[in-house]
Amino acid sequence: MAVHLVLPTLVLSGLLAQAVAPPAEDLLGRTIVDVSVVGVDPETVGPIEGVRGAPLTRSLVRELIDALWATDLFRDVRVDALPVADGVVLVVRVEVRRRIRAFDAEGNEHFDDDELRRTAGFVPDAEEQPDLLDEMRGRIEAAYAARGYPNVTVSFHSEETAESGRVILVAEIVEGEPIRIAVVRLQGVPVFPEPMLRDVLGPAVTLVDSG
Repeated sequence: MAVHLVLPTLVLSGLLAQAVAPPAEDLLGRTIVDVSVVGVDPETVGPIEGVRGAPLTRSLVRELIDALWATDLFRDVRVDALPVADGVVLVVRVEVRRRIRAFDAEGNEHFDDDELRRTAGFVPDAEEQPDLLDEMRGRIEAAYAARGYPNVTVSFHSEETAESGRVILVAEIVEGEPIRIAVVRLQGVPVFPEPMLRDVLGPAVTLVDSG
C-alpha cells in the first residue's frame, strides 16, 4: 500500500508513484504543538516521541512515516499537518493491517475444522485480503465438489480479537444437496456379478443392462 503525506497548499504532480510528497513551504519551520492519531487506538501506535516542540521539517515527517511503516502493523499511513495559531498539529491517520490469527468454520458436516484449514491453505497471521479469501473459497468449494457436493456455498466473516489487527476468520458453509447416482448402465461383460454391484451401489441405484 502507498504511504501518503498530504499537507495544506500541497501541489500534487502527475507522478502518483511518489510515496511521500514534501511539506508545503509555508508550514516548514513551524513548531509542532501536538500529534493526534486517527483510525486506531493510540495505544496501538504507542508514544510518538521527539516530535512535540520540534520544528516541522521534511526529514522529521519522513522519519515519522518510516517508523510507523516499519512496525508492519499498518497497511496505510497518512500524515496531515494542520496549521494552528501557535504552530502546526500533526494528524497521523493509519489503517491497521488485519491478520488472520485463527480459522473456524460453521455449517460443515462433511469436513471437520482441521480438514478445512488444510484444504483452504490457512497460514496463521496471513493478511486478510480479498484475493486470499477468494483463493480459500475456491479450494473449499473444489474439495466439496470432489466429495459430491458441487452446490456448496462458502462465505466468510471475521471476528475481532483482543489484539489489535488480529482477527478470527470464520467460514460459513452451506453444503447443499449432494449429487447422487440414480442409474448405472452396464455395457459389455461385467467383471463383477450383478448382485455384488447392487450391494456396493445400494438399493437406491438402478442397474440397467445396455447390452
